[in-house]
Amino acid sequence: MSWSPYGPYWRQARKIYLNEVFNAKKLESHEYIRVGERRNFLSRLYSLSGEPVVLREHLSRYTLSTISRMILSNKYFSESENEKLNMHELRGLLDEWFLLNGVFNIGDWIPWLSFLDLQGYVKKMKALYEKFDRFHNYVIDDHQVKRAADKNFVAKDVVDVLLQQAEDPNLEVKLTKDSIKGLLQRETYQRKIIDVAAVGREKSFSTSPTPR
Repeated sequence: MSWSPYGPYWRQARKIYLNEVFNAKKLESHEYIRVGERRNFLSRLYSLSGEPVVLREHLSRYTLSTISRMILSNKYFSESENEKLNMHELRGLLDEWFLLNGVFNIGDWIPWLSFLDLQGYVKKMKALYEKFDRFHNYVIDDHQVKRAADKNFVAKDVVDVLLQQAEDPNLEVKLTKDSIKGLLQRETYQRKIIDVAAVGREKSFSTSPTPR
């Protein structure tokens, strides 16, 4: 959303974020996630007492676990190799995503050389996009199946909220599956923190519950 041009889509996405995703009630409902992940984080550090600890890795795991549970639910990420995408793979994808977002691509500065992809960045970007796209398709489809199976379904995470908003006939710009994936791509994981800082200096943003 931070990179979207100002217009109906930007205004609508911002409104959804502020009113449906980041409001005080929604943040309060996720308090148990933050508490649980904080306890797991401290327990993990305690179990490693007496040994050298690379704190950055544990903080990264703690942050990603908390945010992924709030946005997608916990089942998609874990330390297990049997999950759809384990935490190690997720960190690898994110590291590559941030790297490719900041690289100097010759084709951007000398357009007539862009088709050659001299550094191979375009190829890597396309491959990374396919990985994220497949995963987001899996997540959205899984959420849709659960919603359809329960008449009294209550939104539990950000994906549920976005799917719920997509059914609103009064939206100025209809939310399609691709636009939901785009919002997730911008808002998920560490990118969420950047977007919050960019769009949310309103009072409603400062009403996050006090940690217990």
